[in-house]
Amino acid sequence: MEPRPPGVPTHDVGESLGHSSLTRRGLMTLAGAGMTLGALGESTAQAATQPKSEGSAASPSTPGDASGADQASTATPRILSGDRYPIGMWWPPHPFATNDARYREIAEAGFTFVLGGNYLNDVPISQWALAAAERAGLDFIPVDSELSVLTHTFDAGGAPDAPFMLSDAEAREGVRRALPRYPGPAFAGINLFDEPSSPKFATLAKYVAAMRELAPEALPYVNLLPSNDITYAREFVRVVAPSMVSFDRYPLLLGGDDPNWFDNLQDVRTVGLEAGIPYWVFIQSIKYAGHRMPTAAELRWQVGICLAYGYKGIQYFTYWTPDPARGEAFEPALVTVEGERTPLWYAAKDVNRALQAAGTQILPLTSQSVGVTAVASPPAGLPAFVPDTWVQAATGAPVVIGQFAAEPDAATRTLIVTNYSHDASAHATLTFGADVTRVELTELPGQRPPRTVSNPTRIRLAAGGFSVVRLTRG
Repeated sequence: MEPRPPGVPTHDVGESLGHSSLTRRGLMTLAGAGMTLGALGESTAQAATQPKSEGSAASPSTPGDASGADQASTATPRILSGDRYPIGMWWPPHPFATNDARYREIAEAGFTFVLGGNYLNDVPISQWALAAAERAGLDFIPVDSELSVLTHTFDAGGAPDAPFMLSDAEAREGVRRALPRYPGPAFAGINLFDEPSSPKFATLAKYVAAMRELAPEALPYVNLLPSNDITYAREFVRVVAPSMVSFDRYPLLLGGDDPNWFDNLQDVRTVGLEAGIPYWVFIQSIKYAGHRMPTAAELRWQVGICLAYGYKGIQYFTYWTPDPARGEAFEPALVTVEGERTPLWYAAKDVNRALQAAGTQILPLTSQSVGVTAVASPPAGLPAFVPDTWVQAATGAPVVIGQFAAEPDAATRTLIVTNYSHDASAHATLTFGADVTRVELTELPGQRPPRTVSNPTRIRLAAGGFSVVRLTRG
């Protein structure tokens, strides 16, 4: 999620990186690491001899209970298992603006969950935000200050006498201590790490496993670096065994669009499908160093393209504007530093309404294919459209077509059709297979209901716009 200089858009696998942009409050947390470890050592010793108490924020089983372990390993975090499409935002209101009115404003804009940040680093303010999120009908994924010291400063699972190394029991105890700090139905998980380098994966695996055991309904949240090396995401999934895979990359550069964005989208899609887990993405909603301010059409275009690739969660970078002291030339995002809504807030509200309507339709489905029409040389990671028995032909302006189905041989198929251009409207004509007996088109998701149309059918898309098509055979 942290901004990356325009000249460094990718990550080399194995490169050792520290956690970027540590906040002032984070430095204070690091200063208290000794006290944290002292408490951990005492608690871990007790945990080795005592069973968990009744009513703790833990799994239904105690350690060593095989039936409980099986249940935890197969459980799906709540935020990944509902029928509400996850729409998240990072950099929420700062502590002095953390109140019911601000969180109702977030919900009004169509967001469904909030990621902690913007100095919401200590437990009391995170609890305050959690309560405000609950009253607004939002989910909340906090950054736990004590757990962050452990995940960022120490490794886990290695030789016990190695420096800055925690045992498996100490890592698990850190999770056990953190979970009860966030009671209530709005708690959706904990943000364990943002943009880890690959050497950190073995450590994160310990924390993800502990959360899966102790709180199977909570998401062990990790967000990956941008990378055009698929090995990075594959290694993350292999080593960490996450519940989902998420990454950030911001394609709207000052000099044009990032040509490698599609390739990153395709790599994470491939890895998610291989593992059978949802894949999430961040979109750009701010201007900062090397990146231009998105227009409403560019905001919609990012969402539509990601939907066509099958992303099951979309997150905004950022909601609130980071304060100038952080550097990186941030300009107003959806909400200014002073708390004023910008035109992009209203654009996001419209986009999120369409995203929720379209995204809900693909949540239970699996991406079958993605391709672009009428482009002689598509960018890397965006395949050329290949006709099949569902969509036999596509003519007119370039569009990106994503196909979805519950099973490859299902009698119904859902399409996300997105304008390839964020600058101009597009008209495209799609011809469907002869055995397609019903075609339903939702031209403006969230605004108009689906309507039955003929085969072939002409689709009109605004700049960056997307539509939903449902096909039925037999």
